[in-house]
Amino acid sequence: MPRIIRHFERHPPLRVEVYSNPATIDTFADAGQEEVIPLGQKIAGSPGDFCSHFHAWAHELGGVDLGATRIRLGITGLAQDGVEIEQLRARVLQPKDLPLGGTPLLCPSGGEAAVRAITIDLDSPNPLGHYVGRTGQRPLAFTFKKGESEDLDVVATTKRCYCRWVLELQVRVAGKSHPMTIKDHGKAFETSARRGDATYAWDFKSRWNLVGDAGISPPVPTSKFRPLWR
Repeated sequence: MPRIIRHFERHPPLRVEVYSNPATIDTFADAGQEEVIPLGQKIAGSPGDFCSHFHAWAHELGGVDLGATRIRLGITGLAQDGVEIEQLRARVLQPKDLPLGGTPLLCPSGGEAAVRAITIDLDSPNPLGHYVGRTGQRPLAFTFKKGESEDLDVVATTKRCYCRWVLELQVRVAGKSHPMTIKDHGKAFETSARRGDATYAWDFKSRWNLVGDAGISPPVPTSKFRPLWR
């Protein structure tokens, strides 16, 4: 391994912390959360009041983000000469054109809000990150001096695949460009497209209702859940 790469890996120019529970991220706090519990996984317990524990509860059951994965990257510059982020993109590891089957679950939105974040289309052949703010989309470019910190919010979406993916930052340090790979606490991120409109919706406190073309069902206990997508 070349010396410069060894040095880069042992002394990364950035510290990156990943926050993957959207309910704890102010940018996404009012957004609805959707998960799919894959076929064969048992659903038990309760996500608790409102949506604050919905994501963690679903993932403990083997759940996968449905439609979109929303995360925050807490980034701190470590390099003496500063670091420029030239590009952020997703690298899809195992795309599957057929989305996951299973039981879709929804914790509804608390209200629509304009979100300023880096967006990534996982269905794109080149899933680059683009910053979307008040004035629309603009190129991604951030510079971090040593000790400088900033939060970058990322929304990765799919309408077609079940995707396992990682983030790749292309950074420039002392005139040289290097890649950095970011994972979800040591494993790949996972996002699946929807396979239909029906879902079990949480009432923020104690009940689930099946919501679909036929309207809203009476309360359904988790013991009576059935996979809606096979």
